[in-house]
Amino acid sequence: MFKYGRNHSLTAIGAMLSILLCAMTLASLSGSSMAFFPHPFHVCIGQMEWNDSDRWEVALRVHPQDLEKELSKVVGKSISIEDQQFPQLVTNFLNDQFFVLRLPVDLVQQEVDQRISEISKGALREAGTSATDKTATEETSDVISREDPTRSRLKWIGMESERGWIWIYLEMYPPRLEATDRLRDWLVHQLFLETVERQENSVVIYPQPRTTSSRKYSLQFKKGQPSAMMRPSEDIK
Repeated sequence: MFKYGRNHSLTAIGAMLSILLCAMTLASLSGSSMAFFPHPFHVCIGQMEWNDSDRWEVALRVHPQDLEKELSKVVGKSISIEDQQFPQLVTNFLNDQFFVLRLPVDLVQQEVDQRISEISKGALREAGTSATDKTATEETSDVISREDPTRSRLKWIGMESERGWIWIYLEMYPPRLEATDRLRDWLVHQLFLETVERQENSVVIYPQPRTTSSRKYSLQFKKGQPSAMMRPSEDIK
């Protein structure tokens, strides 16, 4: 079962993410544009943990103002985290911004980037026209999964505030295309990379439930590098 709450965000993310956040804060402070954004650094940290239900538990820490601006542009009207439709809009939006893509191992990086671009354009159209209520959001996610078995889809779990930031909790259904040694998984995390100056994203990945293993690794994302290859569980020491 997905566990979330203040204790989860402060302890389960762990000391490692705190150290990472401090380091990225210092790096971003030297070049960020305070004239355009009221918060002094532009990072999205998070984690993915594989659970006993064969799904990913996802936690993303973002600045609410950045997220509200992005959603408002997609939907075409002002959006606030207080809006009743906010969870559904965010789920649709993140289906374009944060997903796992299962592709043949022989694809070169340029082909991977092209596939990501095609998916993003289609998902943005869906997010802007279909997310009007809970039913519409669920239908949009189902369409994404049904039409494209190579990519994951998200389910909203919850959200909480933390000292001016928000944690968004999601459950990720993996690609329906069966995993083989001829396929590899890519994590795409392009949230804010094209719209927020010097945005950097980082995700810590637990390929097994932490109740049975503490193995983990991290992936980094920045402008021009929206995707990273995920590592097979057996390769994690």
